[in-house]
Amino acid sequence: MTAVEKPMAEYLFSLYGTPVRYATASPLLAAPVNELLRHFRRDSLEESAPLTLCFRAVQDRADIPLTISSSARQLSSGTGAAVGDRRETGLPYEVIQDGGRLIADFLDAGVLVMDGVQGRADGYLIKPETMPANLIEYLFHLALIELLRRRGLYTIHATALEKHGRGVLIPGNSGRGKTTSFISLLRSGYRYLSDDHPLIRDAGTHVDVLPFPIKINVTEATIAFFPELRDAPDHVLHPGSPKRSFHAEDLYPTSVGDRCQPAMVLFPHVVDALTVTSSFSPRAGPWKSSFRRRYWSTIQRWPDENFRS
Repeated sequence: MTAVEKPMAEYLFSLYGTPVRYATASPLLAAPVNELLRHFRRDSLEESAPLTLCFRAVQDRADIPLTISSSARQLSSGTGAAVGDRRETGLPYEVIQDGGRLIADFLDAGVLVMDGVQGRADGYLIKPETMPANLIEYLFHLALIELLRRRGLYTIHATALEKHGRGVLIPGNSGRGKTTSFISLLRSGYRYLSDDHPLIRDAGTHVDVLPFPIKINVTEATIAFFPELRDAPDHVLHPGSPKRSFHAEDLYPTSVGDRCQPAMVLFPHVVDALTVTSSFSPRAGPWKSSFRRRYWSTIQRWPDENFRS
């Protein structure tokens, strides 16, 4: 007997003039995406030609309808093991270019098939009932940013804040003090752009940083620095492993910041010292040029193994 496929539920979003349609028949695949894009949810879309992402739950790799041509070529692969100061993710992957399709194969976790020209991504996640919600969110986000960059929206692995129309970016791998520095500025009156994935758009004469507000993930070590986090109830500071999470608006009298031009890149370092010192570069021009070259090229390296941390 052939199993009857459940009807797809549709969810609509709009990211800075780019419409996004997400379809899935699985509530397990719907909840993390709606959480990720909660600030961009729409009841209808006025824009035409939406990006379309369809995710399906499957029980076995044999259920994934994927055919790869003989002319396909491998772009990259990884084991998910710790590399340098990057933590282990335990998520092996292989990325394949097959004509106009980019295929990200995460082996036992599932497969993403992305067609940037068509503005479509199909995801097949194996046994999502066994996956943590942040893994489902991560895989969806990878597919989304691959499609968004075809519409001129890029992302970087950094926290971002805004004050008086000027942006601060704090890049770095997990454990380098990004979120601790971010919260310190947030509680000092800076406005929230993103804890991990701000959007970047080339405005011609300058680069715009656009808000991508998501939940803020914190370690127990970071929580220990801030009384409001230590004392927060579970419905505000949500339990999780290895990190807990909260929404900025639930703890701080701040709003989501406005699009802005980056004015500073802050590189925090964790040191065994009781005092903190900072140094500033008075000229923004050189790093802006470097910023464009670096992130416009590295965005295509797939995937950033540290995205989930």
